[in-house]
Amino acid sequence: MKKKFLIVDGYSFLYRAHSALPPLNNRKGDPTGAITGFLNMVNSILTKHKPDNTVITFDVSGKNFRHELFANYKANRKPMEDELRAQIVPLKEIIRAWGLPQLEVAGYEADDVMGTLAKIAVSDGYDVIISTSDKDMAQCISENVSILDTKDASTSNVPYGPAGVFEKYGVHPNQIIDFLALMGDKADNVPGVDGCGQKTAAKWLEQYDSLENLLDNADEIKGKIGEKLRAQKESVLLSKKLVTINTNVPISQKPEEFISQPNFEELFELCSYYELNAFKKALKLKDPNAKTLELNVVSDKDEIKNLSKLYFSGNIVIEVVPTNPSLLIVMFESKTYLIDIKLNASLIKEKIIGNPNLKIISNNAKSVIKTLISLSNNESVQVNSFSDTRLIDYVLNGGRSKQATIAMLNELYCKLELSELRDTYKLDDKSPKWEKMSIDEIITVIAEEAYLAYCLVTNVGNNFELDESFHRIYNLEMRTLNALASMELQGVKADKEHLLKMRESIKGSLDTLKGEIHELAEMEFNIQSPKQVANVLFEHLGIESKKKSTAEKVLIGLADKHPIINKILEYRGLQIIYSTFIEGLLGHLTENDTLHTTYNQTITSTGRLSSSDPNLQNIPIRSENGKQLRKAFVANSGYKIVAFDFSQIELRILAHLAEVDRFIEVFNDPNSDVHANTAIDIFNVELSQVTDEQRRKAKAVNFGLIYGLSAKSLANDLQISLGEAKLHISAFLGKYNFDGYMSEQLEYAKKNLHVRTLYGRKVPTLDVNTKNAFARNHAELAAKNGGIQGTAADIIKMATVDVFQRYLGNDDVRMLMQVHDELVFEIKEEALDIVCPEIKKIMESTVKLSVPLVVNYGISDNWLDSH
Repeated sequence: MKKKFLIVDGYSFLYRAHSALPPLNNRKGDPTGAITGFLNMVNSILTKHKPDNTVITFDVSGKNFRHELFANYKANRKPMEDELRAQIVPLKEIIRAWGLPQLEVAGYEADDVMGTLAKIAVSDGYDVIISTSDKDMAQCISENVSILDTKDASTSNVPYGPAGVFEKYGVHPNQIIDFLALMGDKADNVPGVDGCGQKTAAKWLEQYDSLENLLDNADEIKGKIGEKLRAQKESVLLSKKLVTINTNVPISQKPEEFISQPNFEELFELCSYYELNAFKKALKLKDPNAKTLELNVVSDKDEIKNLSKLYFSGNIVIEVVPTNPSLLIVMFESKTYLIDIKLNASLIKEKIIGNPNLKIISNNAKSVIKTLISLSNNESVQVNSFSDTRLIDYVLNGGRSKQATIAMLNELYCKLELSELRDTYKLDDKSPKWEKMSIDEIITVIAEEAYLAYCLVTNVGNNFELDESFHRIYNLEMRTLNALASMELQGVKADKEHLLKMRESIKGSLDTLKGEIHELAEMEFNIQSPKQVANVLFEHLGIESKKKSTAEKVLIGLADKHPIINKILEYRGLQIIYSTFIEGLLGHLTENDTLHTTYNQTITSTGRLSSSDPNLQNIPIRSENGKQLRKAFVANSGYKIVAFDFSQIELRILAHLAEVDRFIEVFNDPNSDVHANTAIDIFNVELSQVTDEQRRKAKAVNFGLIYGLSAKSLANDLQISLGEAKLHISAFLGKYNFDGYMSEQLEYAKKNLHVRTLYGRKVPTLDVNTKNAFARNHAELAAKNGGIQGTAADIIKMATVDVFQRYLGNDDVRMLMQVHDELVFEIKEEALDIVCPEIKKIMESTVKLSVPLVVNYGISDNWLDSH
């Protein structure tokens, strides 16, 4: 079998990776997107083709022999983006550490180097694969040389040979030079023949075989294109010289000399610095200085005998076994204990819950607290003795997944050789794949996480400057954690019959809509398949659209083109209600018809809570079906549902932070309506003249300010013209002075890659300096409104903690849910008159701003009617 030689066009891969992936950065703000894509694609080729020898070629900056032939060669090339340029040196360092040979020759392009290497390798008995997207390289294809297009490097990974050239271009490899000379190349400023495209060039070469023969018979070519061909004869001959690859570059190395010689220690460090975790896993890189965690597990058989004599003090790590919440993994000193709380309840109460000398460390403290609360007959567990590593990381960095947190902990503190079990099973907290693991495997994974948690908590102060704001926000998150644990255990009662009736009704509506849609289409198809919907709309029905997309925004814009479109949009909306919400809620009901959501503190960048299993935050508010879903959340007998809502909290925070005098004046007047006053300023009318429609538009402008609403989005939301939307925004900006605040926030973000809330929380804006316009716009918006939304999140958490502490242990008041700006309670009927005004007062007194906080509440038998 012949040896295989792989030649990689370095810049082709670099540009492909840069355009294909979104902007990525490491924690220090270094761009890593192109590096990530490049390494993953090259590794994919190496894994699939297993070459005997490999070389990565790069162009050398500066002029080469082609510039002597034609001074304007590549004159129109745009300079490389700074973000991409910054990744070249790090990438070459990583390639070198990876051990892959690199080659660049001054005075020659990478094409010439690749062509010469291919020629040498074939003469030395190799089969050659050139991986590039440069069509010029097709002239080098032969029986022994094939090309793998860069765009296929991580997908099909199938190179093409001579037949592929003809299929792709309509000419043979020995005609490619003439083919390219005729077409020219705007990117490289190669002249060619004006108006000659791929089809024309291929047709001419099919008839005349070569450029020279074509030119000799140029008089036979009729029309304007023939005139151009004859007039540009010298130009096209020059083009042929420019596109011809020089296969005689002076290269001293033989293909067999390009040998991989990796430096795994350096490669691991570089991958760690640039946070190339996927690449590191793919290469199975291990820290050469890593240590192995020695597990000395004490299980139930020895537990009572040993634990009863053991006195826990100082730092202790506790994690809950994901497959069995009654099993705790406790790491103390040099031993790991597997404890069944059902068998050892009194022991745990004495040794852990009732022990004031413990500092409990966990990667998921909420799950531990819930277990301990359940063990203590639902009495609260004080969290001042707990440390939660994910919350530490979240407050330090503004959000990160558990996987990334574990990787960060290991890189910073432990240098622990982690088992491959987590990657093998692709685990997260609620992964069903935990069930496939043996208890020994689970203990191994959880114990590793426990050890990493221990290292973080005992070393974090040495690695980070923990200022007052960190402690303030971290302490707030830990106090919130206790309230969330209580709410999750409490749950909220659901009206199962109501949900079942909704399911039946919506299922009927879906069936009816399905029939109507198929009738309008005059064919049956899968309405949930974007591909089939696109085929029906744009091919079968011939609906004209610039974008052949079935995305909601596109379809809304086409709604007047055909009645089927509104039907499809209605069907999609109902399907989401049916599958995501109704089936989702029914699927999570317990035996006593209670829903127990999980609140996530470390998901959003602003500090807002999210929820899952089921998701309570995304239940639609305005639609009739969304309202009916909320009606399914009901009170237990003898109680009422009471929902307390912060009124316009983000606008009030904006007034305070940006010192907007007009807002401050309005909010300090209890008889004023902020939206009506904005309507006065926008429409230049008296208060008595403000209509409901004008107030609605003013409200959209007010909140649009916070969420970065563009004039186009405002026009769409209000169903008005773009010009009218611009006038509304212009009038608003002319009256309200907040530009200074927004500019300050953006400037701060560009320097620090985050903004801060009023209380010091970091809200990350990592892409605020990126060259990618889409990502930068999102980061700039986050910079402008992150402080407002984050401050609202802080205040709502403070209010949650204050109310929770006030009614701790009082069964008359049960905190059920925290959804957006709202706290939902179940309160005993006889306590309503006293408790409701008291909770309102506590929430309104949470913090003192330059404007008052206002809380409204409603009382009912269900969540919907409590508004």
